Amino acid sequence: MKINCLVAALLFVLSGVSKGQQRIITCTSERNPDGSIGIYADSKAFAEYTLKLNFKELNGYTSSALNGVGITINRGKTQIAKLTQDKNSLSYSFNYTYQYFPGRSLSRPPDTTFTYLLPSTSGNTLRVVGVSSLQERILQTSSEDFHGVGFWYKQGDTICAARAGIVFESIADQKTGEKFTQVYNASRNKIGVAHNDGTLAYYTILAPVKLLVEPGDKVVPGQPMAVFFTESDKYHVLFSVYYLDDKKVRTSAINNGKPFSVYTGVPTLFYNGESENPSSLQANKNYKVLFTNDIVTRELTKKEKKRLGFN
Repeated sequence: MKINCLVAALLFVLSGVSKGQQRIITCTSERNPDGSIGIYADSKAFAEYTLKLNFKELNGYTSSALNGVGITINRGKTQIAKLTQDKNSLSYSFNYTYQYFPGRSLSRPPDTTFTYLLPSTSGNTLRVVGVSSLQERILQTSSEDFHGVGFWYKQGDTICAARAGIVFESIADQKTGEKFTQVYNASRNKIGVAHNDGTLAYYTILAPVKLLVEPGDKVVPGQPMAVFFTESDKYHVLFSVYYLDDKKVRTSAINNGKPFSVYTGVPTLFYNGESENPSSLQANKNYKVLFTNDIVTRELTKKEKKRLGFN
């Protein structure tokens, strides 16, 4: 069975602020006694975000932040730019817009040899289903940036973290199964996890789930994050990893209110329980979930290992 993944919906979620979406990051300006202007970002996000200032007008000031260059910010209030007066100017004015995106802007691709756990409980069996992007369906071309893997679960199964990170988004708005739907609606049920290397994992879910995590939670590989608790026609999860591409951030623009994609997909390798070597997964094949201490503890600190009982 081939599940058509609505990548457009997923990228819509990844690409900053949309109309009607509550802002988790707001920018304000404050005038200093020396006449300079401080621009501040106040973030309520639980993970790193990248903010991009776009100056529409900048007269009589010099900015410490380059126009259109991504700035990494963390939770809380941070000064992101200082506007200094040009003493020879006859007038002073400024006007700016801003965009923000989940993740840390990376100038180089992340390590693509990292091994992920299959996202369920140890000993369970997952079936891999074929997925395709909306771009492939409409344009009949291959999308090189799409590397999502579809998993077929059963009622009562648990979705577990495939890698350590911080949950920055968790939504379970879909309350009933959609019998005839074959697209992953990223605005309904999903979990977003930010990893230490700057990559972002999205678990996009096509069924009702009970969430076991919330934004701000730290997860370790194999930790339960959601349960398929109720009857549904299908129990599918699209697992996909992206990174915020610095080159795309610098060149992105707004066209009719729709942000261009600033993310690049990352191919993923999994420890599948059949071989000691990591591998990509084949569609329409069953894989047994198996954990190893080396895989689970790879990114854990000594304190975390001790707390979890690993020597």
